[in-house]
Amino acid sequence: MKPSSSSSSSKVHNKLKQVYLFHMLVVLVFLFFLSCHTTTDHKVNKEEQDVISSITNILEKNYVDKEIATELSRMLKENKSSGKYEGLDNTIFVARVNRDIRSIVNDRHLQVMTNSPSKKLPWSKSSILKVDVLEGNIGYLKLSVFPNPNKEYYGQMANALGLLKDTNGIIIDLSDNGGGHPDAVSNLLGYFVENKTLYDSFYVPSIDKSFEYTTRGEVKGHKLMNMPLGIIVNERTASVAELCALAFQNLQLGKVYGTTTMGLVNLAEYYPINDSLYLLASKGKQKNPFNVNIEDKGVIPDIRSDNAIVQAHLDLIKKAHGSSFKDWYNKSLGKTPVKLNDSLINTYVGNYGYLTIGKKDSTLYYNDEMGFSYQMIPLNENTFGLKLNSDERFRLIFKENRGEVMLIKKYFDGSEISYERL
Repeated sequence: MKPSSSSSSSKVHNKLKQVYLFHMLVVLVFLFFLSCHTTTDHKVNKEEQDVISSITNILEKNYVDKEIATELSRMLKENKSSGKYEGLDNTIFVARVNRDIRSIVNDRHLQVMTNSPSKKLPWSKSSILKVDVLEGNIGYLKLSVFPNPNKEYYGQMANALGLLKDTNGIIIDLSDNGGGHPDAVSNLLGYFVENKTLYDSFYVPSIDKSFEYTTRGEVKGHKLMNMPLGIIVNERTASVAELCALAFQNLQLGKVYGTTTMGLVNLAEYYPINDSLYLLASKGKQKNPFNVNIEDKGVIPDIRSDNAIVQAHLDLIKKAHGSSFKDWYNKSLGKTPVKLNDSLINTYVGNYGYLTIGKKDSTLYYNDEMGFSYQMIPLNENTFGLKLNSDERFRLIFKENRGEVMLIKKYFDGSEISYERL
């Protein structure tokens, strides 16, 4: 039986109605997605606007230079109005704002950061990296950072300097020291100054107040008054480590050796912008009794040297012993003679890379790559000094490694080179 025309028409109508409703549903879903996307964009843009407003407010209230703060605020507000920061993710947004800031002022403290301050501060219990006594009874103290000092730190510093109190001079190595807390600097300086002494100060314009840094009057352990000092710095010495080197220089406590420091000393503070961003900004400028400001200039060494530790070592030996290193060293070698038997001496003879150890009349000789020969003076069974006619500064140490004799050339700054016997 054939269907009636009215029944067929009704079915077509119902089909069209279903298609229409499906299309309408698709359109509604699309519009809903579009409205959500548009709302999200608006929210992000608003957040970016709020970030710029927060940055400019912080700068105008706290930045160390009011004129530059005004110029930075104007530039950032103009960029915000022009839509320069719209639609950027956090990483690109921060990079672009920092680039724009740098176009106005080269303040390396001033930057927007995504890290919290606690992740940026390099506090460490192992801030005293090395304590040693070098040739000629010269002390060596290597500091990686100046931590926020506590009882444990004061004890560690007292112990370190206690080991060096009977030396003829001390090298304090601040190379690669990124700074830290001024109280640790004040404590270190306190060992070499009799009374509490002003060594630096900073002025904070936003609160119209100065902060003074003084050496610590009382220290744990022994004071080391009149101790000859050599301070080592380089281009990575920064912040309060620079203030420390400058204080040794200004207070005439010791000479500074090395290369010009970073020049990053303004007082700075982390200001929260929102839950994920911070503004690190300079809030105070150096204003000390010596009328010296090293921001963006750095500490200029008294003695420029790319081999600063060796140079300071030589100078301190000369000051202590009143003669050149070579004369002092050659004289000192004969003070405690050590006699070795021939069988032991013979185990050291041979070729070590391009170096040769030879023997003549029960005496060992060191022959270098240039063909020069030096008499080896035994200091103990496996360590030798050289009878110098040059300024080379190392000892030769023989060690056994898996049944083979190895020669170690150990320099007086603590570095060493090893050679296997061929």
